[in-house]
Amino acid sequence: MFLFPKPIVAALNGHAVAGGCVLALPCDTRIAADVTMSMALNEVALGASLFASTVEMLRYRLRNAEAEQLLLTGRMIDTKEALRIGLVDQVVEGSNLLPTALSRAQELAAQYGPGYVALRRLIRQRVADRWLRREEASIEEFVRIWYTPETRAKTRLVQIRN
Repeated sequence: MFLFPKPIVAALNGHAVAGGCVLALPCDTRIAADVTMSMALNEVALGASLFASTVEMLRYRLRNAEAEQLLLTGRMIDTKEALRIGLVDQVVEGSNLLPTALSRAQELAAQYGPGYVALRRLIRQRVADRWLRREEASIEEFVRIWYTPETRAKTRLVQIRN
């Protein structure tokens, strides 16, 4: 999604934790409803890691220090904090979420063409190149960590609570 040549707009109407946050990161614009929600990459709370691509996309969106704090603490943040640090670009009334997201998608679509594709690639390719060199090793490490007894025990606790 990060290198997809066409614009992508995320409309977030609830929690975007772990995989949900990962799906929002590569989007051009992330618009959130003004509802009680949390955003996080909280894998560290389970004793797990993340893929290199996720880390680089977060660093692309946020200041490096802010990204590091979110990654190493697994801290859940609310909509206001997500807007303040740049994890979401806009917060709107819940009933306006879809119309706002569609309007933004139309604005971006109007810019779409060879120039848009070239600029998007120039802006994002260097970031993707950084993770592509490390992605396979990071996936292997993630899988190794995911199946350790410590991580399995933590994930079972989460399953029991839910």
